[in-house]
Formats: sequence, C-alpha cells, structure tokens
Amino acid sequence: MKLFVILMTLSFLISCGKKEERKKEKFKLIETREIKNLGAKSYTYEHIKTGARVIYLDDQSPEKVFGIAFKTPVVDDSGVNHVFEHAVLQGSKKYPDKNLFYELDTKNIPSFLNAMTGQDYTVYPFSAVEPKSFDNLLDIYLDAVFNPLVLEDENTLKREGWRYDRNPNNNELIINGIVYNEMKGAFSNPYRNLSFRMNRLMYPDKMANYRFSSGGLPSSIPNLNLNHLKKTHEKYYTPSNSIVVLAGKQDIKKTLAKLDEYYSPYEKTKIATIETQNTQLKDEFHNENYPAPKGSPNIYIYGTLMKPKTSIPELAFITSLLADYEISPLKKLFVDNKFSGSFGLYNDNTIQPRGYCLIQGAKKDEVKKFRKLMDAKMKEIAKVGIDPKIIDLALRDYKKQLAKSQYSKERASDLTTSIATSYFYYDKPYLFISDDKIKILEELAQNPEKIKKLIGEYFVNNTNKLEIFFSPDENLLSKNETLEKNKLDKFEKNLSDIELENLNSNIKKFNTWSKEPVDKKIIDSIPSVKLSDLSDSEISVVKRDEESIDGVTFVDNDINTYDINLVSLKFDTNGFNQSEKLDSELFTRLMTTSSTKDFSFEEISTNLTKYFFKLNLSNKTVLLDKDSISKRFVINFEYLQGDNKKVYNILENLFLNGNFDNKLEIKKRLEGFRDSILTSSSDANVINIVSVIKAMSMINPNYNYYLDEEINFNGRGYYIYPPMLTKLNNILENYDENFGQLQKDMKEIRKKIFNKHNLLIFYANRGNYKNFKKDITPLLNKMNNRLTPEKNYGKLENSNLAIAVPAQNGSTSWGNNLVDMKYKYSGKYKIMSNMINEYLNNKIRVQNGAYGAWFYITLNKDIVASSYRDGEIDKTIDTYKDIPKYLESELNIKQEKFDGFILKSMAKYYQAYTPDTLMNLSYTHYLYNIDLEDMEREKSEVLATSKKDIPEFIEIMTKFIEQKYYSTVNSESIIKEKGNNSHFDKVIKFEEIK
Repeated sequence: MKLFVILMTLSFLISCGKKEERKKEKFKLIETREIKNLGAKSYTYEHIKTGARVIYLDDQSPEKVFGIAFKTPVVDDSGVNHVFEHAVLQGSKKYPDKNLFYELDTKNIPSFLNAMTGQDYTVYPFSAVEPKSFDNLLDIYLDAVFNPLVLEDENTLKREGWRYDRNPNNNELIINGIVYNEMKGAFSNPYRNLSFRMNRLMYPDKMANYRFSSGGLPSSIPNLNLNHLKKTHEKYYTPSNSIVVLAGKQDIKKTLAKLDEYYSPYEKTKIATIETQNTQLKDEFHNENYPAPKGSPNIYIYGTLMKPKTSIPELAFITSLLADYEISPLKKLFVDNKFSGSFGLYNDNTIQPRGYCLIQGAKKDEVKKFRKLMDAKMKEIAKVGIDPKIIDLALRDYKKQLAKSQYSKERASDLTTSIATSYFYYDKPYLFISDDKIKILEELAQNPEKIKKLIGEYFVNNTNKLEIFFSPDENLLSKNETLEKNKLDKFEKNLSDIELENLNSNIKKFNTWSKEPVDKKIIDSIPSVKLSDLSDSEISVVKRDEESIDGVTFVDNDINTYDINLVSLKFDTNGFNQSEKLDSELFTRLMTTSSTKDFSFEEISTNLTKYFFKLNLSNKTVLLDKDSISKRFVINFEYLQGDNKKVYNILENLFLNGNFDNKLEIKKRLEGFRDSILTSSSDANVINIVSVIKAMSMINPNYNYYLDEEINFNGRGYYIYPPMLTKLNNILENYDENFGQLQKDMKEIRKKIFNKHNLLIFYANRGNYKNFKKDITPLLNKMNNRLTPEKNYGKLENSNLAIAVPAQNGSTSWGNNLVDMKYKYSGKYKIMSNMINEYLNNKIRVQNGAYGAWFYITLNKDIVASSYRDGEIDKTIDTYKDIPKYLESELNIKQEKFDGFILKSMAKYYQAYTPDTLMNLSYTHYLYNIDLEDMEREKSEVLATSKKDIPEFIEIMTKFIEQKYYSTVNSESIIKEKGNNSHFDKVIKFEEIK
C-alpha cells in the first residue's frame, strides 16, 4: 500500500511537471511534412501568444537561412514601406549604429544579406554558412525590425529617404536621398513608367493598394515624414503580421527561443488587409504616353482584372495554355492574322491579379480588329476547350521548373518571398515551394471541363476590362525634370527669410550628422566573429577531368546536378571580324525562329519546351590578362538523360539544318531586339555597365568587345551596342528586299560558328559522362573542323567620355590596371578593396545620396571604381581622387576594425553553391588556370595582411588616380549642371557609342 501511494504521488508530481513544462512552451508544432523537391523535412510552428507563424525547412544544408516577412500593403506613393525597409537596418535600440547594415559583413560572414520591398510585403532575409555569424545576424535583424532607430531619429529618414540639399556647383535647391535617387533611376526605365500608369488605370479606387508605387513615386516621396514611418511600424511590424522562414542545419530550439525573446512583449494583433479594387472597370480605350527614346515602340495592353484571391497557379496555367507556346490558340491567332509587333499574355502574382495581353510594336489601326478576334477566340475556346497536346506541354513545363528548385542562387530571398506570398494570400505557406502547386495543375489538366469553365470565368464572362495604347514620348522625362526644378524654385522663392535660414541650417545639420563618426562603444557592441573564431573552411573547387578527342576538348565536372545534364558548348570565335560578330549576335535570336530539315517551326518550339530545361545562346568575351582575350560563342543547355535522343536530334536540326524561312517571325524578333536596345539606354544596369566599359577601354581596347555582345555583370545580361541598332534599322527599313540576304548571312555565320576546331565542352552530371560523350559525338562529327586566323578589332578609347542618356541619374566610373602600374596581384589587395568600398559607400551613398558605389579588382587585374544610380559627377570624381587621402587617414586604424576588413575577405570561403554556379566557377578557374594551391595561397595572403600594408595601398591608389581613366553616363542636364567641363574631352549621345 505504501509503495502504491509513493508511485501515485510520483506520478502526480511528474504530471504536474509536464503541465508546468507545457505552460512554458512558447511555440506549438502544428504541421510536419516532406518537401521532396527541396530534399527537406518541414516543420510549421505557431507562437502561442501572438499567433506568429514560423516555417523551418530542415534540408541539412550547411547554409543556414533566416527571413522574416511583414505584410505591408501600399497606401500611397510616398514609398513609406521602401524607405522603412532601408532605414530598418540603419540602427536599432540594441545596436544604435547609424551605419549598422554596412558593419554587418565586416563583423560577420553572411552568404546573403539584404532586404526587399514588395507590393504586399517587406522581407528581411539573410543566410550564413559560418555558424556564429548566423546567431549574431539573427539577433541584429530581429532587433532592427522590431526596435528600429529611425523611429527616434529623423536624420535616418533624410539619408535613406529624402531631404533638401544644395547643388555644390550652383547652390540650387535640390532633393536628395538614397530611395529618392533609386526611384528616379527606376522611373527612368520606360517600362516602369508604363507599368505604373497601367496600375493607376486598372486599380482606380482611391484606396486600392495596387494603384500605388511600392517603391515610391519620385514626385511623392518628398511627402513622407517621420510620423508616417512611425504609424507604419506600429501597424505592420508585429509578430502576428509576420512569417519567419528558416532553413538549413540549425538548432531550431535555440532559434525559436530567440524569436520568442522578441515576440513575447507583443499581444496578438490583426493581420493587415490588402485593399482590392471593388468598383467595376469601365471597358474604355485609353490613350497614354510613356517616356522612351525616339523610335521606341507603341505598346497596346488589353487587360482583364480578376476577383480577389483568384488562384495564381490556376490563372498562370490558363495563360500559359492560351498564349505561351507557338501552338497556343491566342499565339496562333496573332501570327495567322499577321498583326504587327510581338504578342504575349501575362498575369500578376498578386492577391487580385490581372490577365493582360501586351503587344509591343502595335499599330493603332490594328488593335480594334485584334480585340474583336481575340474575344471571339476566347468564347470559342471556353466552349470547345484546349488541345490536350498544349495541356500536356504546359504541365511538363511547370514540372521542369519545380525539378530545378535546388538551383536557387539566393535561397534566403527566394524561400522567404515564395512562402510569404502563399501564406499572406492563401494561408498556405508551402504552395509555391512544394509539389502542392503541381498537384493543383495535374488535377486541372485532367479536368478539361474545369479549364473551359476557368477561361470563361477569367476572360469571357469577366467584364472588368480596359484597353490602353501607349505611345512613346522622348521629351516626357525631361519635362518631368523641368517640372521638379520649377516646383523647387517656386518653393524656395515662397519661403520667408526665417524659413530659408532654417532650411539651410537643417541642410548643414544633416551634412554634419552624416559625417560624424559612430561612437566606438556602439560599434563594439555589435556581435561579431573574430578571426580566431573561424573554423577552417573548405575552399570550393570542382574536380575536373579533361580529355581531347579529334581536336575537341571535353571537361567533365564532378558536380551533383540532381540528375540534370548541364552542357556548355563554347565555340571559338577569335576568327570573327566585327561584321561576323554582329551576325552571330543576330543568330542567337533567330536560330529558333523557323523550320528545320525534320521539324516545322511549331514543332521546334514545342520540342524545346518539352525536352529542354533551358537552351541559351550568347557571345561571351573574357579578358584573361592585358593582352589575352577569350572570345567564344556559347550554347548552354540542360536536359534529362532519358530525353537524350530527342535532344540531340533537335540540336542537329537547329545547329546545322535551320531554314530561316519564317519571314514574319524573324521580323518580329528583329523588331523586338531593336526595341530592347532602344529602351536599355535608360536602364540603370546598362548605364553602369557602359560607364565601366568606356573607362576601362582607355586602358585596354579589348573592353570594347563587351559592347557588341550580351554582357554579364552581376548575373544580368544586356545588349547595349548601338551599331547593332543601325544594322537592325537597315534590315527592317526595306525588309522584303533585305530578307534574302539576311537568310544567306545567317546560314553563312552558322557554318562559321559550328566549327569544332578549338571547341571546348563543359559538362556536369556526376556519373553520366560516358553516356553524354556517346550522345554528343555524332553531332560533333557533322560539324566543320577548320582553323580560322585570329582577328582583333577592339580600339583603345582616347577620350574621357560623358555619355548622355534619357535617365534621371546615372553612373561614373574610374579604372586602371595593376600590371600596368607594376604590381603583382596579392590576396592582401582584397583588404584594400574592402577599405575603399566602405569609404565609397560612406561618401557616395550615405553623404551624396546615390544608390550605391563599388570598388573591385577583376581576375585580369583591372581596378574599377563605379557608382550606381548616381546624380552627381563632380562629387563622385572628387571622391575617387581622395581615395589615397582616405587610406592615409586609416594608417592608425584600430586593429579590430582592420580585422573586420580581413573577415569580409574570408566570405568567399563560407559560401554555398548551386550546381550551375559551381559549373561557372569551374569554368572561371579553368580559364584563368586557378587551382587549389592558388586559392590556398590567396587565402593565406588575406590572413597575413596587416596594417603595415596600408602604405602600399596608398601608393597603388595614388598611381590609380594619376592617370585619368574615367567616364560618366548620365542625363544631359546632370552632365551640364554637375559635370565640370574640364573633366571630359567629349560629350556624346548613347547612340553615338562605338
């Protein structure tokens, strides 16, 4: 009996302990599932007090991911959410450093670090392979979003958002600020303006969130004040209104405990509501202008607004069926009726999406007929349905996209935005990252009656429609600049003497604040990784096996590609002259336009979608050193081994047996190509690229090869060469007469491209190399094999150029070369680069208001300083000139700060790579003959760098600025007002670039 009582008492105590333990639980696990395509087990948690959701994808990756997203509907054009996103990481209650974001990667080693503003939510993602960095950044990010310093300090708003300032050249009143300048650059893009105007017309309700610019309209950003920021934070930045995404191998209990630390002060709040368009649209025809260079295309839009919470996967699938493929009914309708321009049907990924057709290069006298035929065709399809072949093709296409989930280069950003979208719209966080989406589409594909019903619901019976015809206006951008200037002049003239004195005083106060150093105690409070903390990291190199067969070099890369064959054919084009290079560039766009020996044009298009993950063609120039250059025509393609016979039959037809007989399709491709070159002249990325190239071509004539191809800086490709514009205009001006010669040119350049002499083949799919070699050899045996002598046509630029473009701000670059300056590269120069980057960021971004600035050393030992979305010229050039002075001021730099620059240089050794980035890395190492020993030596040089090396840095940068190799690409007015004439030998227009 006594034993029984003891056992009962013990059982009771244990039970009480468990109840007490449950009381202390902060999160409850509400779902566990497998996400097979990501190789992850997923856990969904809910914070008990606030209801905040947390998704953990345990994929055992060494790259640990964190992202927090807040639902932030846009309520006006002030850019409040965008400015707040910038300001959040510029200091917090716990870490009150006004330059917090810029300290993070000198004190820690992130593999990704950023924040982004969307139409419906704002996300703050980061990732890290180094464990301590992840823990440190987690606390910093959480404190930043929940306790931002900007709520107490208006100077952060002035710096990151907008402020009044003075033009140093003429003392005129101007508006400055990072987001303000970013959005001026963004709205220089013709399509950004067009999209904004389209939103205004399709969401006309006064408070419909999608009518507003999430980034901010430049003319409205100056309406933003600190009170608006405070209200935004109070309303949106609560745990209940958020979702957290975690991934990688991490201690989930520890991470949840850290989240609870920041969640627990909050009570449960409502999730923000997105205000949709409720008033029925009037089915009207709107005539609009959009700012674009002379010769830009007319653009016609026929839009249909859907109901709120329309299923994005189903809508996207329906639009694909209708128009994505050459056999799609609406695409065929457009082609068969020989309408002008290029046609596409698109949909938004929003809670109230649109389905809209867009015709680039439309003719006004054709659009009425087009709409009539399109409406009739939609009614017909809603009755008779879609060809099953198209349904099967589209389903296979979407499955291929899911199969490449492991190829995400920015996991933290991609996972957070995908999960946030599906959670905030449908309360289904896994919809866009798992096979849930495919299951929905499979069910839809097996239900043709539902497809017909949805086409009727989305497009036929939905009367929520309108039409817009956009005409280009080359003067619209300059008119807006004049209006802004006049508005400021009027504002200043209407100020009283006291008000004017206060305004000037505030400008001075801000400038003083922006230059004030942060207290060392505050900087030291930021959690950091010490060099001594670092565990030895594995240097990322790819094992390669190389062999030569009949003059062709095969390189097999040991990479896990998840059973997808990655192939890169790199044909030598060193023997091409400039005319042939232009023809090869045309070939990249025209190879897939026509019938071949065995296939019709429609069959080619269908098979490319069916059997290839991708097929990309491009000219790629790589500068190896001062005198050596690699010029190759590159074809990258991906496929599954089971499709090998189909794949190589298609390639043989495209490479060797294309007819180039589709006269209409070829014309449309040429017109689209021409329009893309025209509109790219105001794109911020293109502007930055051109300024770099024109500065560097004063040192190395080979840089001018970049101008006549699709170049790739930071993963973005842009075709920017104006001489191609002349060639296209000449072809299109008398197209019927010129078509026969164009056919001959394409067939002739094809013979020259597909020459297996000096062909280099890069391949990856672990364990499958023998099968690949067997599959591709018959194709190679049918190609030419002849030596072509090398031809050079790059010219050394002998002028400091100012290039005028139709944009509201631009880029200024300065360059030189280490070898020319008599230096041998060392890993210690990475520390020099990091020091200069901090200086440029502080001067050009923080103080001068540009979006960004960079300093880097290329693999061919060129040194480049460049700004981005930068409305200043003189200030930027003076900043470059003062780099040696800055380095001199750092001779007595604190050791801890110097170690931070070393730490930042170690980031490359703590990265996670996708299969395709590993493939690119391997090719880079191959080209530059970099091996593991070279990388280990560079790493040891980085770690051995000391403050004693700073005098050498000063010496290098003094020589850097002695030779004035610089260029600016900016608006004509900025060049006149903020560019000292003595800086530049010539001012030319974009189309005059050679």
